[in-house]
Amino acid sequence: MRERGFATGFAAGGFTMRRGFFRFRLDSVFTRGVEVREGAVERSVRGSDHLPLWVELAWPSNAPVHGP
Repeated sequence: MRERGFATGFAAGGFTMRRGFFRFRLDSVFTRGVEVREGAVERSVRGSDHLPLWVELAWPSNAPVHGP
């Protein structure tokens, strides 16, 4: 993904799936052209075998403004 210009704010986010004693990071959010302000793995939610991710994005301050 990096070769294509994408980044992820979850590189240090920890695991997103647990199987017994094993923990895996299987999920991520990849972005390009926006700033990742904040993001995390939500560990308080149960109901899936993968933990949900959330991310707060912002347009970069130097982004061009396109209009009609």
